[in-house]
Amino acid sequence: MFERKGAKMRQIQISDQKNADKTKDIFMNAFNAKLPKRVERSLSLPATYTSNAPRINLGEATECFIHGFFNASISLSRTTLEQALKHKLNIDEKEIVSMNCLIKLATAQKLLNNNLEKEAIKIQKWGNIYIHDKKKNDIENYEQESRTKEVLLSVKKIIETLYPHEGD
Repeated sequence: MFERKGAKMRQIQISDQKNADKTKDIFMNAFNAKLPKRVERSLSLPATYTSNAPRINLGEATECFIHGFFNASISLSRTTLEQALKHKLNIDEKEIVSMNCLIKLATAQKLLNNNLEKEAIKIQKWGNIYIHDKKKNDIENYEQESRTKEVLLSVKKIIETLYPHEGD
């Protein structure tokens, strides 16, 4: 089993692989050590209420954030925005359209106001960095956690605007 510490990986030796209880304890201790941070991240996010939204990756992006997979969360947040914009603009999900073009079209059609357009551009920027920059590490640190949360909350805000909850 491997564990990240800073930018380095260290191997955790499982001393007796034949003893299932020892192995289970090692994994449970590693899981439990990270649980308080996961709960903290989970409680820091507001609930998202939408209606008639298509199957998008917002839930997966949220789960990745909670579990500390920040690169995955940012990448899925960008994908979520792309999926939602294509759906609202009636563009086939398989059609290749740049995110920049989707944002411009959505703004022109008044699906996004100026503030949400800026949020979408920010999501695009950070998503592209984490999708395309191979040097980025998925290390739990405050700066990356904060940036990931900011991107995720921006996506949630846009999704709630595009798919307002019925009764609002």
